[in-house]
Amino acid sequence: MLNEILNLEMIMVILIALGMLLRHIGKITDEGRECLTSIVIDIIVPCNIIISFMGQGGISLLLEFTPIILLAVGAMLIFILLGKLLFSRMKPEAALLARYGMVNSNSMFIGFPVIMNLLGEKGAMLQSLYMIPVRCFTWSYGQSLFTGKGKSFGDTMKKLLLNPCMMAAMIGVVIMIFEIQLPPTISRSIQYLSDCLMAISMLLIGSVLYGMDVRHIFRFDVWIFVFVRLILAPAAALLLSLLFRSDFMTCSVCVLMAAMPSASITAVFAARYHKDVEYGSLIVAVSTALSIVTIPLWFLVVSMFY
Repeated sequence: MLNEILNLEMIMVILIALGMLLRHIGKITDEGRECLTSIVIDIIVPCNIIISFMGQGGISLLLEFTPIILLAVGAMLIFILLGKLLFSRMKPEAALLARYGMVNSNSMFIGFPVIMNLLGEKGAMLQSLYMIPVRCFTWSYGQSLFTGKGKSFGDTMKKLLLNPCMMAAMIGVVIMIFEIQLPPTISRSIQYLSDCLMAISMLLIGSVLYGMDVRHIFRFDVWIFVFVRLILAPAAALLLSLLFRSDFMTCSVCVLMAAMPSASITAVFAARYHKDVEYGSLIVAVSTALSIVTIPLWFLVVSMFY
């Protein structure tokens, strides 16, 4: 498992370094970064969302594995509460990004290979089911943090529902429930676009980190987020799993998913909505680097209870 995580971390470091180089030589300009950000948010991320719901099974499978789905819902509610309570004294832009980082973790690029390595195919199946409500929270509550409130409830809902990411989530849920099979040319086109997410996101993060004062890594609000994301969140997931007397496999999936670092899309959203881009990039980079240590430790902790 450790080798798998290290390989993924090195890939991300290389891509971030490339983004910094491209920024240095002027290949990524301010205008170019804005353009790339729009492409990621409006096209690539929606494709990634739709792909994540495809092949997940219909209603019967959801009913069969109701416990892990309920645990996922409970965990997300706890993470939202932790975000509201513990990030309230941060600057508004940092608090918003930290709260979003609590509901959207790097479950795909780091989480999936870790689960496969430790728990095998059954663990991967449980993870895919766990992620169904997580994605729904991410593209409803999480998206609303950035779109904000409109002049009325109807205006607020319109802003949320017409967002490309939220529309993709609704399409994905329909595809999953009714087990819709898209034509191969359509599904493969969506897959190709989805596969660009990690590379372009890392390039954007690198372009933001270029020229940053390294002392900013020690920002207090960065380490508050890292502590909550990598320590408190998985601890809460473990307590929740033990409270409901979950089996080892279910508990492991819940805790490991809670222990994942913030998703790279956090930094991309910060750029798109003109928030604290440096902070968004830092919480992604620092939490990802430290997760090399914390993820294996949390698996050992779970093993101690079974």
